[in-house]
Amino acid sequence: MEEQMKENLKSGSTWIRGLYMLLFCVLYGIAEIVLTIVVLFQFGTKLFTGNTNDRLLELSQNIASYIYEVVRFLGFNSEEKPYPFGEWPKKAQGEKAAKPKENAIPKPKAKPKAKPKGKSGQGSASEAGEA
Repeated sequence: MEEQMKENLKSGSTWIRGLYMLLFCVLYGIAEIVLTIVVLFQFGTKLFTGNTNDRLLELSQNIASYIYEVVRFLGFNSEEKPYPFGEWPKKAQGEKAAKPKENAIPKPKAKPKAKPKGKSGQGSASEAGEA
C-alpha cells in the first residue's frame, strides 16, 4: 500500500494535471465574474427597453458552456482541457440560446365576482340549505 502511494506521489502526470486544475480554478472564478456582469447588463437591458439583447443571450450561453466544461475537467469527468488549451464552446451541449418569451411572467388573474345575494341579503334558499 505504501509503495502504491509513493508511486502515485511521484507520478508527474498527476502533478501536471494538478497545475492545470489550479489554472482552471482561477479561470472559473474569472468566468463567474464575467457572467455576473453579463447578467446585470441583460437585466438592465430588459428593465429599460423591455427586450433582451441577443448578443448577451449568446454570450451568456457560451460562458455557461465554458463553465460546464471547466467543472467537468476539475471533477475528473473529462480529460479534455477547456479553453485556452481547447476550443471555445460555440454553444451549449446540444442546446442553442433560446430567446425568452416576451412577458413570460404571468399576470395575476382577476378575482371572480361574488354571487348575488337574495332579496333579504341572506342568500338564496338553496345556499341556506348548503350551510
